[in-house]
Amino acid sequence: MVPFADVDLPPGRVIEWLLQPSSEADCRTTAIETTKRPSFTQELYYHLIGWQSCLHEGRLAVWIGTTVEIAGKLDLDALRAAFRHLLCRHETLRSEFRMNPDPDGSHGLFGLLQCDVLHPDAVVLQETELGDFDRAEPLREALLQRIDMTISTTKGPVVVMGVVVGEATSVAYIICDHLVTDGFSCAITANELGTIYEAIVAGEPVELPAVASYLDYGKQEYVDSESVRPGDPRIELWRGFVQRNGHVFSEFPIELHTRKGEWYPALVDVIQVLDRPEAEAFERMCRARGASVVSGLLAVNGIALHEMGAADVLRIVMPVAQRRSPEWQNAVGWFVSLVPLEFRLAEAGKFAEVLARAHKAFRTALTAADLPIASLFMHLGTRYLPLNGVFDLKPQAHFSYVDYRKLPGAAHAEKWRQTTALRVTNTCDARTWYFRTREGIFMFNNFIDTPRARTVLAAYKVGVRRVLTEVLASARASRRELESGLVHAPAAAHRGPIQPICDTSRLAG
Repeated sequence: MVPFADVDLPPGRVIEWLLQPSSEADCRTTAIETTKRPSFTQELYYHLIGWQSCLHEGRLAVWIGTTVEIAGKLDLDALRAAFRHLLCRHETLRSEFRMNPDPDGSHGLFGLLQCDVLHPDAVVLQETELGDFDRAEPLREALLQRIDMTISTTKGPVVVMGVVVGEATSVAYIICDHLVTDGFSCAITANELGTIYEAIVAGEPVELPAVASYLDYGKQEYVDSESVRPGDPRIELWRGFVQRNGHVFSEFPIELHTRKGEWYPALVDVIQVLDRPEAEAFERMCRARGASVVSGLLAVNGIALHEMGAADVLRIVMPVAQRRSPEWQNAVGWFVSLVPLEFRLAEAGKFAEVLARAHKAFRTALTAADLPIASLFMHLGTRYLPLNGVFDLKPQAHFSYVDYRKLPGAAHAEKWRQTTALRVTNTCDARTWYFRTREGIFMFNNFIDTPRARTVLAAYKVGVRRVLTEVLASARASRRELESGLVHAPAAAHRGPIQPICDTSRLAG
């Protein structure tokens, strides 16, 4: 994942496609195939964006994009057909959102947000030439401005497609409002776009696995939430966390000198914290201690924050992807739940102790991974929802990790030079994602952009890198001592083969 401003684009001709609204459909065509209720996550996000936009000056644009590089001469007709095929395959990409009038007042928490799904026969792409650019930098700036002004959570469209047609290579892109996608889904759309395009060019049938609709997943979530009882262990886990934390969501643990609910320009950046050999060594070290990379990064992240002045206990929320059933593995949507993490911290010299606590906290947190988000607020209280448009919090934080090497289409990622890119114009958050690729492990940050936050973020990134360096150096020193015979390794209790502590493809940013 990178900031969109850092995406590698060639100079060239830019062509854009938007999905024609249902209001402009041919009268002889049944424009709307079906109307469904969006997921709880979509309802919450839709209204949050609407409220924030009314409360603050400036436009709030939050979108996630993916790019696919096409070598050689571009077949424009084939790419256009590939985009259309992708839209027809995934309901959520051909959806329109609207508030349904509710005269009897029985609208629940948010109001009756409806999702109209365009009929595949009504999928028509409106094409626009955005210009020919001889330099990449002004091209990126023009694209950023165009997409920011086009994508709209509450008004639509929520999907923009396009291509930069270069001399030697072209770069196709599909940009989605966060309302209809997550980072995991971006890997899916990139892989499928490349697969569909190549099949069409070769004159072969498109072969992709069967896929279900995210909107049906959302419907099932509402059904499942009704069966959750007050004494459910998952609810009790959250209840204890909220009592100690003070809220369902967690604040960034270092003071940023902000007021609750304040909105600032966003600072989005990414740094590499471990190269490939270092990432492999870090994984071996964590697994030797019965943990995994995600627990190790959680420990390192907590230690770095603690050494900057955070409290002795880290309490933080983690998004976890929900794709356990086969029909959701290749679906596009926002398949994310939340789990609470809390464990005691210490300095880098006590990494093994912190790692053990982080691992236990992570394993405990995963027991609540399948709890429908709606039931969380039903049982703990709607006061934790931003019903007035403002979270009663200072900048929010969360911890997240995703291993892109294990996502659908990972084998093709290098061939198509796939990129996942995030764009945020304004924010009230201070969030961090960690992700792994074949090149190593990276730290991606979406922070409020103030002088104080910049100073804290710079120290935060330095701290994470330093802790990782110290931990790896200590592990290498211990290994050399063992190999030289200076110390004797204690006999390990028989544990059997080390099992993966989780399917990392379930974790999402």
